[in-house]
Amino acid sequence: MTSKEIKLVGSFIFAALVAVILAVVLFAQKDLLAWLCTSLGLAAGWGTGILLAPYQSEQSRFKEYAKVVSVFITG
Repeated sequence: MTSKEIKLVGSFIFAALVAVILAVVLFAQKDLLAWLCTSLGLAAGWGTGILLAPYQSEQSRFKEYAKVVSVFITG
């Protein structure tokens, strides 16, 4: 398997896990605030994971994006 295929399979597995977690929170808690917090936390974690693991072809662009983000963070 190539790294792209591994990431694709991992993304599908993670999406299924997210769906299960959201379903459990939605049906068990019946609390919209808990559902909102769970979904936002999962989305933030997924986005962070994607940003921290670029494909080989994206590494040069990723370095440029990291420089731009660091400029905004440091002021």
